[in-house]
Amino acid sequence: MILYNIYETSFRNQSGKYHSRALTLKSHGTEEIVNRMLEGGSTVTKSDIFAVLNDMKRAIQNTIANGERVNIEGFCQFYPLVQGTFEDRYDTFDPSRHKLDVGVKVSSEFKEPIMKAKVEKFRLPKNAPEIFDFNDFKTGESNSRIFPLVIGSLKGRILKLDPETEDEGLFLQNMSDLSYHKVEMISKNNPSELMFLCPAEIAEGVPYRFELRNRVKKLGKLFVTRFFIELTGALN
Repeated sequence: MILYNIYETSFRNQSGKYHSRALTLKSHGTEEIVNRMLEGGSTVTKSDIFAVLNDMKRAIQNTIANGERVNIEGFCQFYPLVQGTFEDRYDTFDPSRHKLDVGVKVSSEFKEPIMKAKVEKFRLPKNAPEIFDFNDFKTGESNSRIFPLVIGSLKGRILKLDPETEDEGLFLQNMSDLSYHKVEMISKNNPSELMFLCPAEIAEGVPYRFELRNRVKKLGKLFVTRFFIELTGALN
């Protein structure tokens, strides 16, 4: 089942409009997926699966680095991207202004069973904290990239936390290795907004999510609230 929620659009030219977001309550790493394969009756060993995946990754990387497209039938296509703004048609690639990236297009065959999944609207209790949006002060973007040691803010409801309480705080989770980095410097601590300095450990291209741990005074219990949008680490 796929859960979703409805949020007010943050773009000024779309004020008063709403959009949906799928809520992914848990993230699974490679090892967990391999374990599911083995539980499903796979006849190869865990180490064999990891070896094949590593060989496949290297082969795909080398092919893309050679300027070619890779089509893994039934899964997705990988292709090279050149990003950045060029002055004119005679301008050339400059690493200080441009960068290489990888594009991914998921195949319709892969999407087909997922598009048939059951869908249900997620409803939080009225007195539960909720994070609506992340705003990056370096670029002015919302819910997109996150930079190390740059001011950012989270907007929502019932966000205020007690920094003196040991089990409360705002954390940034690395979704690749599932490690946590605590946000140490919070300059604004209001129920509707937290403003803070993003952790120094943010790495280029890595997906991150925020997790808030705080208490609602009327209830007294600790809430763990996850921001359901993944943010991409960026350095410039």
